[in-house]
Amino acid sequence: MSSSRTRKRSTGRAGASRTSVPVRSAKKPAPKRSTRGRATSKQRSRRSPALGRVAGVLITVTLLLAIWMVYPVLRLQYQHRREVQSLEAELAGLQTRNEVLRGEVEGLKTPEGVERLARESLGLVKPGEQAYIVTGGESEDTTATIGYSLEPELPWWMQLADAIFGFE
Repeated sequence: MSSSRTRKRSTGRAGASRTSVPVRSAKKPAPKRSTRGRATSKQRSRRSPALGRVAGVLITVTLLLAIWMVYPVLRLQYQHRREVQSLEAELAGLQTRNEVLRGEVEGLKTPEGVERLARESLGLVKPGEQAYIVTGGESEDTTATIGYSLEPELPWWMQLADAIFGFE
């Protein structure tokens, strides 16, 4: 430090050497920090709202573009997945019905099964028997029907996804 002042300091002992110690002036201001590349608080308060709006608009536009580009692909995937689920449910119902029909076919391969079918559906009787047909009463449906639903009740989130992706 060439411009700083020095003061001689004595140790108080005879024969001791004197050393020079740099002394700082109390009036000298502290060195300034570099503000290059950084905004001051006034500059930040002026730039922030405009910069925030621009960033918000850019983020919004980017998200909208991403949704616009990804939506058709997601919709197609969802529709295919739902169609597969629907076809699998239909297949399960048809397989169940097939098993029932196979059981009926096996029953009709026996003489008792053929006789039962002839009596019930055709009204045939054995020689010496008399057949009576009752009319005017309440009719009971004697045929067995299998009730199955092709599509079970969907959870709320799948109903919402159906509405979003336009699945019918």
